[in-house]
Amino acid sequence: STQSTWGHFLSVYFFFAPTFFTRCLPSVVPQCGAGDSVSQRVDTTLLRYDPFRTASMAVWGGCILAPSVHIWYNFLHRLFPRPSFFTALRKMLIDQSLMGPAINTSLMAYTVLACGGNFQDVKRKWSCDLLQVIRAQLCVWPAALLINFRFVPVPLQAGFGSCVAFAWSIYVCYTNAGGKPRT
Repeated sequence: STQSTWGHFLSVYFFFAPTFFTRCLPSVVPQCGAGDSVSQRVDTTLLRYDPFRTASMAVWGGCILAPSVHIWYNFLHRLFPRPSFFTALRKMLIDQSLMGPAINTSLMAYTVLACGGNFQDVKRKWSCDLLQVIRAQLCVWPAALLINFRFVPVPLQAGFGSCVAFAWSIYVCYTNAGGKPRT
């Protein structure tokens, strides 16, 4: 019935609204778009600014990254609810072992496919750039995640992560520029 469908929609909305719609989504979409915009400005190989690329990164941030991070951080909090250094360390290790590589791998695939590439191009992009990005990820994210998981309240963790991710997105957007390998 229409009433049960509407009731289901409202229950889902109010489940996500306090953190996702008001804290996570508004911080991730601009962060991804702005990161790409800055990346294009510092990339001296580009002839002109590409608004489609920036819009594509904003869509990535809003439709893929924001929901993924929101669900992931809540999952980690349910898995390890007690705040301590060792809990934060466990969360960081799990995040960097699973979520970090998954997000970077899928972002590279998304970038290549959004620019008109095919799955062969995705494989080539992974073989040329993925290891470099994961190495850089391991230089940035472990310390940021330890701070995030140890000192930042759970409802604000996605927002804190977005602040760090702004700088990270500049690097990743530069590395993923146009979906072409940066060899």
